[in-house]
Amino acid sequence: GYGEPRLCSVSPSTGSSFYGQVHCSRILRFSGRELPRRLRHENGGHDDSVLEACFDAIRHLAATDQGAATMVQQMKINWLKIQGLGAETTGDQEALLQMKLRHLAMTMGVLGMVVMGDGDEFGTQAQTVTGFKELSDHARTELASAAEMPQTKLFGQAPGGMTTDNESGDRDWNQAVAAQWSSKLYPHLVTLCRVLFAQRTGPTGGVIPVKWDVTMNPLSELSTTEEAAVRKTTAETDAIYVGAGIFPPEHI
Repeated sequence: GYGEPRLCSVSPSTGSSFYGQVHCSRILRFSGRELPRRLRHENGGHDDSVLEACFDAIRHLAATDQGAATMVQQMKINWLKIQGLGAETTGDQEALLQMKLRHLAMTMGVLGMVVMGDGDEFGTQAQTVTGFKELSDHARTELASAAEMPQTKLFGQAPGGMTTDNESGDRDWNQAVAAQWSSKLYPHLVTLCRVLFAQRTGPTGGVIPVKWDVTMNPLSELSTTEEAAVRKTTAETDAIYVGAGIFPPEHI
């Protein structure tokens, strides 16, 4: 705790009259994205939210998707060739040209067809889009890196490459979650449970149970074959322990 606050001021919340200072040993800090000590002091002693680190990456991905929507609207360009256009844009002919264009737009919107005069031509030109996939992949990779989550979990996309089961990705993600649990959540939850057990008006009447623990739900489910293999290995191990006299059958 060197360089960290020794006392913390507690402000009253709605319906509470408590106000004062609390020793840091009486506080369980569930922090988000941890900051270096200097930045934490500049931030009033608090760490960043886990969403703060993702904000810029989310904004970049949203800008990329919005750019894609704009590009889709520009992928097809209509063109119109009018005979004698240069002469019709001067003098009194300009009003007739504008009227002709208005009638053309109206017929396209109402009838879905193009009405043209002699010598006029109408066509459509398709535009090709290149490089967008690279931009989108980069934006998604940036967001997954900021969120510290694999893209298969964050976006729900199927794994690619040489394998389609993403076994290594799931294993790495489970290890990361387990590390967060053991280093950040488990110690605080154990302390919190001890305080709750000690409450005379609590569920245990102030008596701490002899055996108790805080466990995390399994991160993955075993298949039927895997469960059978685990049971077989456990049974063989128990038989060896009993046969060698290491444990009595009652213990097993």
